[in-house]
Amino acid sequence: MNTAAHARVALAVAMLVCLPGGAGCDPDEGGVDASAPIDMPLPATWLEVGTGFDQFVPYAEPALAELIAGPQGGFHVWTSLRAQNPATTMSPLVEIEYERVRDGMIVSYPFRVRVSFDRVPGTEHQEIYGLRPEALSGADVLDEDILVRARVETRDGAFTVVEQRVHVVAGPMEDGGGVDGVGDAGVDDGGGVDGGDGDGDGG
Repeated sequence: MNTAAHARVALAVAMLVCLPGGAGCDPDEGGVDASAPIDMPLPATWLEVGTGFDQFVPYAEPALAELIAGPQGGFHVWTSLRAQNPATTMSPLVEIEYERVRDGMIVSYPFRVRVSFDRVPGTEHQEIYGLRPEALSGADVLDEDILVRARVETRDGAFTVVEQRVHVVAGPMEDGGGVDGVGDAGVDDGGGVDGGDGDGDGG
């Protein structure tokens, strides 16, 4: 929802709350003045979860996610994020987890990293791709429905959380570098991004 839409919603709420004669409608009493400029916090980030190693790929319906077997025995689903908040280009904190739908169990290792989104020319979007949260095991997620849950917190402390439900299917062996080649920024030497301790800045 864009800023103008949020403003319209806020004004509608103010008008509903402040009916004629209603308590708390006098601005002098600390109520809402529907005629005043709207000054309210807006959602920090519009965020979408997709897939993709080298680009953002939105999920289609049905949403199928390939389980990638890494060369060192780990398993992950390529994860990408698309935002609409310029602050995401300044190394926000990104956290991702997998929740298995049938029992609510978290079936991924902690993934937490600071990494900058890239601006998409000609749009208002920012994107990051090649993220690879690691599943506890292939058996925990293969042929299962999972929620890929992402939380992004910008440097000013504002954050948003989104989920994408996917069905996990078998995918190929991973091409490229090793799963564990993690630098200080949480950026994997093989091109993907692993979850580090979130202390570094990288892109």
